Amino acid sequence: MIQLCTTYYSHLVGENYNNFIESLNFSSLSCSKCNYQGSCTRHAFYTRNIVTPTSKVSIRILRVKCGQCNATHALLPDWIVPYSQILLTDHLEIIKQYEDGVSPHRITPSNPEIDTWTVVYIINQYLLHWQARLHSYSISLSLPIKQFIASCFKHHGRQFMQIKCTPNSLLTQTT
Repeated sequence: MIQLCTTYYSHLVGENYNNFIESLNFSSLSCSKCNYQGSCTRHAFYTRNIVTPTSKVSIRILRVKCGQCNATHALLPDWIVPYSQILLTDHLEIIKQYEDGVSPHRITPSNPEIDTWTVVYIINQYLLHWQARLHSYSISLSLPIKQFIASCFKHHGRQFMQIKCTPNSLLTQTT
């Protein structure tokens, strides 16, 4: 998959996400599997649900295919955590509260659509897969979001809280 450095999600839901995808320079995309640049072409779309503060929203995610190695990649905005319906900002909010000493069952996310069991799940995944990774490179949860995301990709090759070891790369684009 390829994560695109973008603006916050409220600007890229629905039609705005489609417009952003249309404005992409596909020759600037590098395959996250073979690193070949310039051979990615549109392949297909799939629907992805995202939990927002008001409801679950479905967005269409574009998949591209590398002409060099035939691998397919989803083009995800950087505010999406791969394989999760919970937004990156919500993951960070929950984990920061946990790291500040708040008991998992007492954490109240600003997103009212996130229940206690989801909070507990996020914290458990953080403890199993990410806490030691962040500490090993002294990556602070208090970094500005774009710098935090870039540090996770630089040192771990994936988005923060991405659990599966699927190849992933970060592409900086302007919207």
